[in-house]
Amino acid sequence: MTVQLDNKIIYKGESYFTYSDPLAVYLSEQGIKVISDCSACWSGYVGTWEIVGSKLFIAKIEPFFLDEADEKKIRMESLFPCQERVFADWYTGEIHIGLGKVLYYTNVFQTPICEEDLYIQIENGIEVGARIEDNRNKPIIEDFQSLLVKAKTISCNNFNSITVRLNQN
Repeated sequence: MTVQLDNKIIYKGESYFTYSDPLAVYLSEQGIKVISDCSACWSGYVGTWEIVGSKLFIAKIEPFFLDEADEKKIRMESLFPCQERVFADWYTGEIHIGLGKVLYYTNVFQTPICEEDLYIQIENGIEVGARIEDNRNKPIIEDFQSLLVKAKTISCNNFNSITVRLNQN
């Protein structure tokens, strides 16, 4: 897999990259599908987000590819006409930000594992909490390909749950 282009977020006056994609929820609710043939940007866009006060806003959308009607619909002007930034009241979930140096990359999605992870909890576009997890003393996440080599059985219940049983040699 290829390292993905990350969305950007401005939080407490600092600019970060985020692995989260709050716009995907909005696009899904609107029935908008994006077609991207670039493995570095499966979403087809990069969004710039801001948390102002405690509210989450989308401030910019940079399209990279065409939607299913061969148009660049994934732009601020087409999704949110005449608005410079939009309150993301549709989003409930976490904004995930890597902090500090990159310790290593996972092979599954080439996700960087940083010294710390900041998770900002959002409910209906409002920040309701945040926590930091320190990754420096955590065991290295073994990549999925290595697990497959060691696997005795694999079962996939859905995209969020894969069970791997390792050979016991």
